[in-house]
Amino acid sequence: MPAHKFVVGQRVAFRPEDGQLVNRREVFIVVRQLPETGGMFQYQIKSEIDGHVRMVREIELGSNNNRPCAFVASGSVSVALSPSRRC
Repeated sequence: MPAHKFVVGQRVAFRPEDGQLVNRREVFIVVRQLPETGGMFQYQIKSEIDGHVRMVREIELGSNNNRPCAFVASGSVSVALSPSRRC
C-alpha cells in the first residue's frame, strides 16, 4: 500500500504546478497528511514566513531538509509551526 512521502513537522519546498507565484526559498512545514485523492496524496502545509496555510498535492512538494522540524517539550514531541520557532 502506498504511503505518504513527507511526515508531519517536515520542512519542505513548495513547487506549485498551476502557475502560483511563490518565493522559491520559502520553507513550509507539513502540518497534516491528508487522504489520497485522485491517486495522489495531499498535505496541509504552513509557511514559516507568514503562517499562511495551504492544501497541496504531494507532487508539488520537494525535500528541503529531511529531518522533521520538531522539539521535545516535557517528554512529548511537539511540532514547531510558528515562524518564530526555527529548527
